Amino acid sequence: MSFLKRFRKEFEEPPLALTFDDISLMPSDISYSSSRRDEDISLKTQISKNITLNIPLMGSYMPTVSGEKMGITLPQLGGMAWMPRSPEQLRQVQGVKRHENKIIEEPYKISHTATVGDVQQQLKVLGVGALLVMEGSNLVGLVSTRDVDLREDYNLPVTEVMTSRDMLVTLDPRGLSEDEITRKAVELFIEHRLEKIPLVSDDYVSGLVSKKDVKKMQNKLAVRDKDGHLIVGASVGLSRKENNDLDLDALVEQTAKLLDVGADIIGLAIANAYLNDAIIAVEALRKTFPDMDLAAGSVTEYEGTKRLFDAGADTVLLGIGPGSICETRIVAGVGVPQFTAIRLAQKAAREEGKFLIADGGISEPHHLNKALFAGASGVILGNVLAGTDDSPGEKERAGNTWVKIHRGLASDTEKKNFDAMNNRSREVDPNNLYEYVYKHVEAEGVESGFTAYRGDTVNAVRRIIGGLRSCMTYMGVKDIPSLWKRCDEGKYVRVTPAGSRESNPHDLLSFHT
Repeated sequence: MSFLKRFRKEFEEPPLALTFDDISLMPSDISYSSSRRDEDISLKTQISKNITLNIPLMGSYMPTVSGEKMGITLPQLGGMAWMPRSPEQLRQVQGVKRHENKIIEEPYKISHTATVGDVQQQLKVLGVGALLVMEGSNLVGLVSTRDVDLREDYNLPVTEVMTSRDMLVTLDPRGLSEDEITRKAVELFIEHRLEKIPLVSDDYVSGLVSKKDVKKMQNKLAVRDKDGHLIVGASVGLSRKENNDLDLDALVEQTAKLLDVGADIIGLAIANAYLNDAIIAVEALRKTFPDMDLAAGSVTEYEGTKRLFDAGADTVLLGIGPGSICETRIVAGVGVPQFTAIRLAQKAAREEGKFLIADGGISEPHHLNKALFAGASGVILGNVLAGTDDSPGEKERAGNTWVKIHRGLASDTEKKNFDAMNNRSREVDPNNLYEYVYKHVEAEGVESGFTAYRGDTVNAVRRIIGGLRSCMTYMGVKDIPSLWKRCDEGKYVRVTPAGSRESNPHDLLSFHT
């Protein structure tokens, strides 16, 4: 091929990549859904080998998005949250796993030598309403908030305010299944107007049944593990030694700790999963924990996705640069618009029988719909959830509106936080030009941004899910895999700037008096 022909091919016909706002979906020729409330429409989606969500939404592993509160709320709504890397990560995972239980297998306890002040402090720290009072391994009573509230004598012995063992209503679980234990506990709750029933065989305490937990179990939308606990994910990163070599021992150790406290899926979530170290890390995690659910990313096309699957990932996180607080495409100039990225990667997922999660680029309901349409099994939400009540941090006043802080995971602040967690320092000598300029690592995340306060997380999720049900009705499908088929059939069109303008509210007048 002549130089001129090569020149024309490269500059006149570069590969085309589309994002969600570049396309619009075409309705089905005929739809048999009765309405958007059609009971046959299923939003269930499998995101890994052992986890199926009831709605295809996940909270991001960003510190300004997901914490313990978000980790509890999202699985109650049918989704899931990823606990971010932080000194609080293990405690956050534990908090989510203990929030709902068929049976509290390891109820919190306190010694019979404790005081009212000790009890008040423990109840506050643990965030629970009652403690079993133990003398050695023997149950001697139960103390609750109502026993110690408003008491000013903090030195009063717990034995003087607790409900003693001979006054407790207990249940012997021997020979009973979990369902039978729950049924008998409900009968006792009603008969004795109780809130908690210890499971006791002789004087050995094997668990606790809480009326509050029994009521929570009636929520059929919630996603739980086989023991009735809410599911939760946890993110890990590439651990490095002081000389910047990969530290597989530290990565494996942290993963083991997360699994021990109940994490249902581990996500190796790094900005650049094309690094060979990322492949080595996935292989090491899979070898060490052959049965765990493992996600890895981020990548943005077929080859990178297949490489992570081959290394042992069940699920690939897809997206480089689409997030509202991500600057990778500005700083590095690297990334593929998200709709095309999913279309490129979904081929590898189908070949392997594995799963894709779209990470970033979702700010409106139609973005979610198009990510699923393109081939994703679920999406990770950042900005949308960062502004809700359940995200970490307090809302702030900015002019005439309320906002919440939303900071990029690759911002300087977060990089310093990660370094501090790993006892590392990236300080360079500003007087050494080689160090200061050549070895500088530029942040690829917004340092300090704000997102609009959106209020209740339930309402934010409700709006997005309502849009998805509407989309599926137009597309004539009743489950997410059928939505993928509509994309394979080419049921979408490109949108021009004029078409984009037409898609949004326009030509309206606003009068102020």
